[in-house]
Amino acid sequence: TELVLASIILREKFPNLHSSHKISFKPMMPNIRAMLAQADAALVLESFPDEHGATQLFALDLAEEWADLTELPYVHGFWVAREEDLPTVYAERLVAAANEGVSARRTIAEAYALRKGFSVESARTKVEQFDFFLDDREQESLSEFFRQAFYHGILGDIPDLNFFDLPSSAPSKN
Repeated sequence: TELVLASIILREKFPNLHSSHKISFKPMMPNIRAMLAQADAALVLESFPDEHGATQLFALDLAEEWADLTELPYVHGFWVAREEDLPTVYAERLVAAANEGVSARRTIAEAYALRKGFSVESARTKVEQFDFFLDDREQESLSEFFRQAFYHGILGDIPDLNFFDLPSSAPSKN
């Protein structure tokens, strides 16, 4: 999704760039210096800013750019299954795992920060920014993401997304 997002952001926010250069992506290992030796830009996925020591480089936070462009939150990922292919018991287990992860995210952030040498408070703040449920704004964002990807020729059509309720295991937002 990040490649699609990068393509949308570049085309929407830098239209002159797209008209003068063909945007293409080349898979590489996440070494910024090596990437920039072979390309005009590097797409790096990182948990925390400056994780790769790129403070002196011009950088865009694609999720922030998406929010600026659409006034919607960026959905980094979500589980998809055909209703008939996912027994309710497995769907309930996914919801339970999500709830478990949400309640443990503070502990997870602290452990990650200590292991990587980041500030524990910044790790907590960063992790707590993430929401793990698709409410109306997130669903609207997904629809806009697919619409933009279709408009820019990245997707052949706009998929229909149906959301199914699990009456026995309503997700918790805590």
